[in-house]
Amino acid sequence: MKEKFARWNILFIQYLKRDWKKIIIWVLGLGLFASAFVPAMEEITKGEGLLGMYETLQNPAMISMVGRTPVETASDYTLGAMYSHMMLLFSGLFAMTISILHVIGHTRKEEDLGLTELIRSFQVGRQSNSLAVIVETILINILLIFFISGIMMSFGNDTISAEGALLFGTSIGIAGIMGAGIALIMAQI
Repeated sequence: MKEKFARWNILFIQYLKRDWKKIIIWVLGLGLFASAFVPAMEEITKGEGLLGMYETLQNPAMISMVGRTPVETASDYTLGAMYSHMMLLFSGLFAMTISILHVIGHTRKEEDLGLTELIRSFQVGRQSNSLAVIVETILINILLIFFISGIMMSFGNDTISAEGALLFGTSIGIAGIMGAGIALIMAQI
């Protein structure tokens, strides 16, 4: 076959049919983990809790783990800043890990099981499998972006704006897409 990506769309549709349960669990699980702790953080910030969290995040161990906050004083530290400061790293790592496992499962694992050779015996391009799985992973991460952003906006907190919620969700989704890209390259080496 001269076309490397011939009939990738058929493989893409088959992957969606096969993985729909996994996609629902992925989006719901990671989306709720990344965004549903806003009420818990609101409880922490009552009274002097926000000041305590700000001081905790000034600790060198916390700085090395989650990074330095650009906020200069505790009075400027808000729930939105604290939530993204605490949850973004771990949520992004989970998104990358799930994307890596998904891509490796569709590329390397299928190749080891002999499914790739079976698929290539039909009129399918050589790289169609790779394109179908990366498009599926990008689509899943885009769904994740909107799910996380929607849940965060639904809490109606004053310090979590629509732009901030969308930025938080997009950061997690882009981390997942980066993990998928790295996994696809490493699976092909």
